[in-house]
Amino acid sequence: ALPISHLQVLSGGLVRLWALLGRRSASLTDAELREAAFSSAPGLLEAQVYLGSALRAGHVHAGAADIGQALQRAASRTVRHLGGELLRRRLGSEDDTRSLYKLLGQCGVQAAQVAEDARFLAEDSIVSL
Repeated sequence: ALPISHLQVLSGGLVRLWALLGRRSASLTDAELREAAFSSAPGLLEAQVYLGSALRAGHVHAGAADIGQALQRAASRTVRHLGGELLRRRLGSEDDTRSLYKLLGQCGVQAAQVAEDARFLAEDSIVSL
């Protein structure tokens, strides 16, 4: 078993990875965006579940709950960015849309929020032309 300090380092790295993926979502190619949303993000969420389990099993100290919340916030923000960008670009099939809504639900993100984000992104891209 890893000591809590190692789990904290891994958690911090995962938070930074989520943030990087979210910041880069607008600059990704269509193929990269689809890969990020439908392969990378679900894999990161799975890793996050295992990390959270390890934190809870490691005789959790007071900061472990904060770590879990930071991970959840980072995942939610990134998945919301990815979803907004996917919807703005109108990428994906019906199956992809269902997968996206499932991913949003896993992160506690409302589909209506993401649809509104996509609308704002589309308006911003029209103005910036």
